[in-house]
Order: sequence, then C-alpha cells, then structure tokens
Amino acid sequence: MTGISGHALTDSEKKFLHQENIGGVILFSRNYKTPNQLATLINSIQDLRRDRPLFIGVDQEGGRVQRFKDPFKRIPPMQDIGLLGSMDICVQVHKLIAHELSCVGVNLSFAPVCDILTNPKNKVIGDRAFSSETKEVGRYALAAIQGLSSKGIISVAKHFPGHGDTEKDSHYDLPVIQKSIEEMRSCELIPFKMVAQSSDTDMILMAHLQIDALDKDNITTTSKACYDFLRSELGYQGPIISDDMEMKAIFDKFTPEEASMKAFKAGCDILVYRSMNNAQKAYDGLCTLVGSGKISYEELCQKKSRIIDLKKKRLQSYRPISLSHRESILDLEESKHFLKELEKKITEKKNQVSV
Repeated sequence: MTGISGHALTDSEKKFLHQENIGGVILFSRNYKTPNQLATLINSIQDLRRDRPLFIGVDQEGGRVQRFKDPFKRIPPMQDIGLLGSMDICVQVHKLIAHELSCVGVNLSFAPVCDILTNPKNKVIGDRAFSSETKEVGRYALAAIQGLSSKGIISVAKHFPGHGDTEKDSHYDLPVIQKSIEEMRSCELIPFKMVAQSSDTDMILMAHLQIDALDKDNITTTSKACYDFLRSELGYQGPIISDDMEMKAIFDKFTPEEASMKAFKAGCDILVYRSMNNAQKAYDGLCTLVGSGKISYEELCQKKSRIIDLKKKRLQSYRPISLSHRESILDLEESKHFLKELEKKITEKKNQVSV
C-alpha cells in the first residue's frame, strides 16, 4: 500500500498504481479537502484496478488520530469510549465511523488499537487505548471490529505485539520492550489473542518494536520469529500488514529496498509506505528478492492467497461512488444526536470518576 501526494492523482502515480498492480492506497490529511473531492479521488484510484478493488485505507480512529475532519464527525478518543463500560456503544461508534468512510469509498480502517495502556508516560498510545485492563481492551477491540465489519469496512488490529508499555514513539525512534514472554502472555498478548481468534478480524498490523524476548537480533517488522509467533501461538492465519515503513524506527536503519526485502521474507504480507517515491524503491527491492529466488514460490502463493481471500470476502466489486449529496449523507441528524448524547455520558462518567 502506498501513499499519494495530494488531492488528485498525478500521471506518474496513475502509472505506478496500474502498471505494477499495486494492492492499495493509504490516505492522509493531505489527500482530503471535501467529501466530494475525496470520493472523486477514490473513484480515480479504483479505475486503475486490473481485477479486484484496491484497499483504500485511512487512520480514522477518533480522538487525535482522525485524518478526515469536517464534515466528518469528531469522534471521542477510545479511552473515553472505554470509560463508559458499554460494548454496544463501542459498536455504534464504529458503525458511525464505518458509515462515513464507506460513503466516500474508503474500505479499510487502521483500527482498532489493541494496545494496553500500562505505561502512563506512553504518549504515542495514551488515550488511543481503550483501557489499561487486558481483557477489557480485547472486548472493546472485538466490539470495534464488529461495528466496522457490519458496514463492510476492513479492520486492522494494531500494534502487535503491543505498544502500550513503551515511552519512545516508533515514528521517531525504536521503542524497546524489556519483558519476558510470560509477562507478555499475561498482558500485551491477551487482546491480540482475542482478536486473532475472531473470524471477523481482517488484518493484524506488525509494529516497529524491539522485543528481546521474541528476537534479540531483529526488530519485530523484520523478525521471522515474531511473525511465526503470531501465527503459531496466537493461531492467526489472515494477512499481516506492516506499520508505516517510513517511521524512523525502521527507516533510519534500512533503505526502503532493504527493509521491504527483510520484512517480506520474515513474514509480512502487505507493506505500507506513506510516500510513493519510497514505495517504488521498496517494490524494486521485492522484485530483486523474488528474482533472486530467496523467497519461495510457495511463500509468495501463501501471501497472495491471504490477500485475495480477504478481498473476495470484503471487496467483491467496486461501484463508483455517486458524488451527489455526499455532504448531506455525512450530516445525518441521527449521528449528531448520538454523538451529543455520547459526549454527555462521557462528561458524566468523568465527573463521577473525579469525585
């Protein structure tokens, strides 16, 4: 999956997406101006598909991680949702998010966050986490996935093996987790095991972390041991997608060509690059890897099969988004009322907690 530069595709972006049969596009705030513009952009991306629709993904968690704003609804942070103790509310929140995304043609949400906020100094996760309680996080994550999938949105559970007990931010540095496997089994891994065993879970995202208990020689993104652990111990058989491969935790250590080859060979199925320039370099690295025979035909087929199976399940076809009344669809009175009541409940709960 690659990022693109602006509000519309350039000729070179069109060429790369179509010619190399790229699997998907990740969108950011820089790609959004209005719902109509966004729907037009996504239609133009899907027009380049050869057969199956492309993944069109975005980080639209709510709180401080929400790429599309007005007239998209401002969603409270997941920590506030977790305070309410209601899985049904969590489902409804994610149905609302999914409805708005599907209105403009987005079909994948990089959510839910399955990290447990066990370190209060952790700013990168912070209020993005549902809770500091292990099983609560798992239950909320499953509720979020239920809400997203009910409207046809692909979910991405993140950030495996768990980013909650870190102080460094992988956007800027390599976080190190110094816990034993036994400690992780009783904490970080519980929500991921819960989502890994759910048939509704579409993807799991591999974070950029250093966890010596799993692999002291490689960061998680390039560690075969970490991918094997997710598949064997947690029993997860769906696609594994990388976090943004341009985060400094990995980008400062390897070239895009090197990183893509290492991650792909280790077990990653889908690589994410926020800029097309680096996505092209990474693609060249994968071509070199395949051409050299250092990855088997069987491994390639397994990766492709996982992706195709998911696209068959969630993206049977693509019907161009009609551009009429996009804003009015996003401006439903029902949604406004729901969020107003939600904010009231959150305020009441916080007042109760502070007393």
